[in-house]
Amino acid sequence: MKTLHLDSFEKEINDRILERGCEYYLEGRVTPIQNESEGEDCRFTVEGSERYHVRLFRLGNDIHDYECDCPYDMGPVCKHVAASMYYLRSVSKQKSASKKKTKKNANPYEQQILSAIDYACYRGYIDWRGAKELGETAEDMLEDAESAFEYGNYRQCMDIAIPVMIHMCHALDNADDSNGDIGDPIRMSFDLLMRIACSDDLDSATRNDLMKFCFEAFKNNTFGSYDWHLGMMEIASQLANSRKAADAIIELLNEKCPAVSDHDKDYHKCYLHEHAMSLILSLMKQYYSCEETRAFRNEHLEFKAFREEAIRVAIADGSYDEAKRLALDGIELDSKDKPGLVSLWQNCLLHIAVLQNDTASIIKYAEMLWLKGYPFYQHEDGETVYDYYSLLRETVGEKAWPQYIEAFAHRLRKGSSWFSDSYADLCIKEKWWDKLLDYVAEQHDARYIKAYEKYLKAAYRDRLIELYRDCVYQRLEKGVGRNIYQEICSYLRHMKKLGRKDVVSETIADLRSKYPRRPALLDELDNV
Repeated sequence: MKTLHLDSFEKEINDRILERGCEYYLEGRVTPIQNESEGEDCRFTVEGSERYHVRLFRLGNDIHDYECDCPYDMGPVCKHVAASMYYLRSVSKQKSASKKKTKKNANPYEQQILSAIDYACYRGYIDWRGAKELGETAEDMLEDAESAFEYGNYRQCMDIAIPVMIHMCHALDNADDSNGDIGDPIRMSFDLLMRIACSDDLDSATRNDLMKFCFEAFKNNTFGSYDWHLGMMEIASQLANSRKAADAIIELLNEKCPAVSDHDKDYHKCYLHEHAMSLILSLMKQYYSCEETRAFRNEHLEFKAFREEAIRVAIADGSYDEAKRLALDGIELDSKDKPGLVSLWQNCLLHIAVLQNDTASIIKYAEMLWLKGYPFYQHEDGETVYDYYSLLRETVGEKAWPQYIEAFAHRLRKGSSWFSDSYADLCIKEKWWDKLLDYVAEQHDARYIKAYEKYLKAAYRDRLIELYRDCVYQRLEKGVGRNIYQEICSYLRHMKKLGRKDVVSETIADLRSKYPRRPALLDELDNV
C-alpha cells in the first residue's frame, strides 16, 4: 500500500474521490473516535449512506496504512478515507520546533490552490489556457466553501475563501486573465467573506480571526492596488460590534490612507483616501454621536458623497438656503476639474427650486442642463425624475410655450451632438418632422438617417433614399476596405426596405461601373 503524506495526499488520490471526500469533511460527517496525534492509530467514523469506520496508521506526517469498512473496491482509497485525511490534516500540529510552519500548512486548501497555481504556471507566467483551468479549480473549491457556508460552517468556508483569494490575487499579477477566470474566484471569495461578516450567528472566535485577517491583509498590502485592499476594511467594518473596534479601524484607515496634498495628483491615492473617509463616516454613524458625525462630514465636503448627504439633510430639515449654499460651493470647488459633479450640483439646485416652486430658477437650471445634452435627471432617491422638456413645458405654461420653445430650439440645436442629440429629440416631442428632416440632411451622416428613419419614412421616403444614396458615394470617396463596403451595403439595404428596389439596382450598377477594380466591393454588392 502506497504511503500518503498529509501535506500532499491530493496528488495520489483520484480527483472524484477527493471531491466527494472534501464534501463529506465540509459537511461535518467525520468524527474522531481515537487520538489523532502523531505516532497513533487514528480512528474515525464517517457518515455516508451508512456509518463507516476508518483507521489511519500515522507516523509523523505520513500515513503508512489505512482502511475503511465500506464496500468500495474500485481503487485503493475511498471517499471516507479521503474525508478523514482532510480532517486529520486540518487539526494536525507539528512539534514545538515547527509550530509556525504547522500553522501555515494546517489549512488543506492552501496547498490545493498552490498546487493548482503551480500546475497552471509555465516559466513564471499563466497563459489564458492555464488561467481557465486554474479558475475552474478555484471555483470548484469555492463551491465547497459555499456548501460550508450554507451548513453554517463559517470557519471552513473562511479556510477555503482566504487562501483562494490571497494566492489567486498573487497569480493575477503574472497571468493573462482577459476572460476573468482568475479575477472571478477572487471576487467570489471576497463575497463569501463579506457574507460571513454579515451573518447574525457568527461565533466570536471566527469573528475575531476574520477581523485579524482583514487587519493584517490591509496592513501588509496583501491585495496591492486592487479594490480588495480597501475591501478588507469594508469587511472589518461589518465585523465591528463596538466603539473600540470602530476606533481601531478608523485609526488604521487614517494611517494607511492619508489625505493627498494639492500637488499630488495620484488618482489612486485620492480614491483610497475618499473611500476610506466614507468607511469612517459609516462607522461614526453607528458608534459616534450625531454631533461628532455631522462635524466630521462637514469637514470633508470636498468628497461627493459627503456633500450630497449634507445637501440631502439640509433639504430634509427645510433649510433650503443652506442646501443652496452647499450646492453653489460645490460648483465653485469642482468647476475646474470635475465638470460632471458641477452638473450634479446644478441638478440639486433644480431640485430645490422645484421644492420651493421657484419658477425662474427652475427655468434657469433646466435650460442649463438640457443645453449640456442631458435629457433628464433622476434624483438619488430613485423616484423623482425630471424630464427637462416636460418640466419646462409645465413651468412655462401652454400659452407661452410655442414662442418660448421656438426661441430655445435655436440654442439647443447649436449644442447637439451625435452622443446626445437634444435638438432631434425636441423635434420628435414637438412633431416637427420637417425640421427634423432638415437637421438630419445637414449632418451628411447615415447614422442620423438610421436613427430617425422611423419618424420620417412615412412622409419623406424618397428624400431619405436620396440621403442614403449620397452617403454611399461620400463614403466610397473617402475610404476603402471591406468594413466600409459592408457599411455602404447596409445603407443600400435600408433603401431597399424603404421600397425603392429600382433605385438600389441603379445605384449598384453605377457602383460596379465606377469601381471595377475594387473586388471586395463587388463581392459585397452581390450580397445586397
